[in-house]
Amino acid sequence: MEGWYMYSQIQGMKEQGFTIRRVSRIIRISRNTISKYWEMAPEEYAEKYKSANRLTALMAYKPVVVKWLESYPRMTAAQIRD
Repeated sequence: MEGWYMYSQIQGMKEQGFTIRRVSRIIRISRNTISKYWEMAPEEYAEKYKSANRLTALMAYKPVVVKWLESYPRMTAAQIRD
């Protein structure tokens, strides 16, 4: 469970008066994760979430790798890396 859905669930339960431990049990996420988002403002979360979804250098190769895997479904990760 990632993204705004998780953050809004945590904040909604906080407003309803749930404890961190109770929220952790209900949505099955560790207490450490709940604590991290418990006091976080929406703007702060948006900035953190935006930086976590940045493009990587490997994204440029995605079309090529997908084409190889469609053409050769038994190709291994080692063969792709080579």
